[in-house]
Amino acid sequence: MNPVPAPPEGTAAGRQRLSIPPGRLIVLSGPSGVGKDTVLQELFRIAPWLHYSISYTTRPPRPGEVDDVAYSFVDDERFLHEVRILIQDCINQGGVTNLRITTA
Repeated sequence: MNPVPAPPEGTAAGRQRLSIPPGRLIVLSGPSGVGKDTVLQELFRIAPWLHYSISYTTRPPRPGEVDDVAYSFVDDERFLHEVRILIQDCINQGGVTNLRITTA
């Protein structure tokens, strides 16, 4: 697997090489207020070719949060619908077998 091409020499990102093979997923997780956004800002500064994935959440937006920027705010029914689609896609690709989804 070939790493993602490094940015051009002479740029700040070029001086701080960050080589990530294509198709790799980076998960940044932590409690509220620990600095995840700060880490993300630095990652995108040194590796602008990375992509940000917008997460679904069933919690209400906090003050200042905009739908479909950092999160897509959905109700429980929509969230479960999307999870079922994801799992069905995995099953169709042969990645999941003998799985039953139940909800409380």
